[in-house]
Amino acid sequence: MTALALFWGLVGSAAFTVVVLVSWWRNPEVWLADVTDGEQKPPTNATTVTWTVLVALTFLGGSFVAAWLAGSVADAGFVERFLVAHAVMAIVNLVDLVVVDIAVYLWWRPSWMTIPGVAMPTDDGMHVRGAVNGFAMAIPIALLAAVVSLAA
Repeated sequence: MTALALFWGLVGSAAFTVVVLVSWWRNPEVWLADVTDGEQKPPTNATTVTWTVLVALTFLGGSFVAAWLAGSVADAGFVERFLVAHAVMAIVNLVDLVVVDIAVYLWWRPSWMTIPGVAMPTDDGMHVRGAVNGFAMAIPIALLAAVVSLAA
């Protein structure tokens, strides 16, 4: 079970990292609410909405599918499937925190990861809070993935 969680967590991490980095490159306004702690909302044009949905589906949907696949392969009970599902999403969340938020956003700081006219945060507190929220968000998703994998 651990190997399945690790495998699917890394697959999900790779997909999510690519989508996040490409969304920063193509349409950084998607991240406007995140970098301003909700003080400014992203524009509601079709491009921004599309990227927002794509990022959300990759994290939530991709993590759910990866967790469901990991849980459904093995002959395991509800608790094991829940733990595998949560582990998959925890790996995605940790890779996002370490690779995207800290290594790329805070250390590298490429020019395409800025929003014109917006003061970009330089502390890691915002990113750590986001990771904590991601772990909490993963609990109901992991519960749902465990239930669906048992029913399948």
